Amino acid sequence: MRTVPLFIVGLLALPGCVESTDPELPPPPTFIDAGHRHLCAIWPDGGLTCWGDDDEGQASPDGDAVYEDVALGFEHTCGLGGDGSIDCWGDNQREQLDAPMGPFASLDVGGWHGCALDGDGDVDCWGRDSDGQADPPSGPFTSVSTGAIHSCGILDGGEVECWGYDADGLEDPPAGPFSQIASGSYHSCGVREDGELACWGADGAGQRQAPGGAFLQVAAGEEHSCALDAEGVAHCWGNDDDGQASPPETRFLMLACGGEFSCGVTDAGNVECWGHAYPFEGQLHAL
Repeated sequence: MRTVPLFIVGLLALPGCVESTDPELPPPPTFIDAGHRHLCAIWPDGGLTCWGDDDEGQASPDGDAVYEDVALGFEHTCGLGGDGSIDCWGDNQREQLDAPMGPFASLDVGGWHGCALDGDGDVDCWGRDSDGQADPPSGPFTSVSTGAIHSCGILDGGEVECWGYDADGLEDPPAGPFSQIASGSYHSCGVREDGELACWGADGAGQRQAPGGAFLQVAAGEEHSCALDAEGVAHCWGNDDDGQASPPETRFLMLACGGEFSCGVTDAGNVECWGHAYPFEGQLHAL
């Protein structure tokens, strides 16, 4: 599950938590990403803070490491260093921590596997490969996105190619060209170059029923998705059992979807989250 980079983000304002003006607090993060039950934030100096479910150590990064990118899976996390190397931590039952050497330009992490894009547009994947989700086709690609047991990439030219688990048409994306894609557990969504949304894959909770209109970014969770329009309004659809598809009425700069929760960076520079509260329980002090 993937977000897109932020240029500037404000202090995190979590549900039920009053934003502090303590000058000793660290500066705001420059990037956030959501996993199944945990979140991570990159600070301006490249430092990383993670919070939420930490049963497998997925929210416990090396405190001295510096990262330019981070991607979160089911119970593991991977960070991309400035030299293009990848560090991973958390659960390793499917060898999802055994990332290749690189160097890489970007990465994404799915349920139990990860994929990274090098400077030539080639994709290298690792971890669980039960359905071929870690066996990418030839590129060149401009971006890559990973779900639970499938992966997708935008080819040079804007078309999307997917590999891995193929139920419900996961390997049959609609025609592009696309500017951005996001993969949830068993569905994917993309933003076409004209801003139109298209989703494919599982639809048991309506996660494929994207709204009409023009959008800038899409994020995909377990059984829900959210998209950001040009006015900064969040639109979500799919499973809403925990309120994860009911965004607050505010303006956002970016959206991220986790397992059963969603988060957005507001135009005031705060992060607001909605849905299941487990990423924040007992972890508010980390921010």
